Amino acid sequence: MNLRIRVGAVCRQDDDLLLVEHEKDGRRYFLLPGGGMRQGEPAEEAVVREVYEETSIRVRTKRLISVCESLAPDQERHIVHFLYETEYVCGEPGVSQDPRVRRSLFTPISSLDRIELRPPVQHWLRERLLDGFSKDLEHLGALWV
Repeated sequence: MNLRIRVGAVCRQDDDLLLVEHEKDGRRYFLLPGGGMRQGEPAEEAVVREVYEETSIRVRTKRLISVCESLAPDQERHIVHFLYETEYVCGEPGVSQDPRVRRSLFTPISSLDRIELRPPVQHWLRERLLDGFSKDLEHLGALWV
């Protein structure tokens, strides 16, 4: 089994959310910007680095808001996602250093229910964005698309 730890950023700008569009095996879908941690790298630093590498946007980490997992039905892949609330600092969505990223963009929060987001946390995310992440850290369980 391949186990991976991934950090992701929830970066809001007014009524929009920063997302990246990935392409893999001919399919396109959206992710919260982020990626794998490096050995010895604190998660808070990894999320800032990964967001910049994927989007050209600078963020500041505020707090850990959720943990969820993507566990493949065949048990070959297991990803543990640490999702952080971040604060936009500066920059515009730009060219990614990751060849799988087709584009980065700020998308309206109101459109989250109409896109394919991985892991599939769009309903939870929309609710939390509306309530300002008033709840403590949440474990969302094992999710797979």
